Amino acid sequence: MRTRLLILALLVIGVLIGCQQGSWKEVNSREGAFSILFPGTPTEKTQQADIANETIYMHIFLLQQKDSAYSVRYNDYPESIFQKKDANKILDDMRSAFVSKGTLLN
Repeated sequence: MRTRLLILALLVIGVLIGCQQGSWKEVNSREGAFSILFPGTPTEKTQQADIANETIYMHIFLLQQKDSAYSVRYNDYPESIFQKKDANKILDDMRSAFVSKGTLLN
């Protein structure tokens, strides 16, 4: 059985100029147990990654526009990974990985 550790990372890149009010669409993920508004229809893809000799599945919803991009992601972790690492440590490691590619402002 897989445990879902829902990680919604909403990344807004660029400026929101050109996003018209009322053009946002609700996107629902029954599997991810969330709904969110996007200013269009995102593409959805799943990628695999190995962490601590375990396979996790990253579910990514992405909408790219001319001057901006919107993304939400959640990961499926096998239950056994939580026997090796605390959930807070996993989140801290993910944050560090993201920050290593940019600058953390807050």
